[in-house]
Amino acid sequence: MSLMSINYFGYAVYNVTVEESIVNLLRFEISKMDENATTTINIDPKYNNLISFEVTVESRNPEDEYDKIVDIISATNAIIIHLGSVEESYSTGERCYMGIQTLTPANDLNDYIVTCIDDFFSEYQ
Repeated sequence: MSLMSINYFGYAVYNVTVEESIVNLLRFEISKMDENATTTINIDPKYNNLISFEVTVESRNPEDEYDKIVDIISATNAIIIHLGSVEESYSTGERCYMGIQTLTPANDLNDYIVTCIDDFFSEYQ
């Protein structure tokens, strides 16, 4: 696969007010993933439990980079991640918009919600 520029963008929702320490941790972990990554992470001015992010990396394997981004954000206990990407091939110039996916990482809150839903529906089985 040819080298391409990949721009990941989206939002992460938390069940607490986002502190600057979470933003700094995300920047640090992404820089460890790829020291040449360009990163913009902001706490939303309207909703203090929401961050917006944009990460640009160069890679031959966008799926691996996607998984790394999800893992890094999930490690900060985000309850919902809305993540999309745009891939641009250096060799062909082709751009591909990958769409937005909504992810619910495994964490205490999401596990609790899944358990509650399972308990609710178990009454009907």
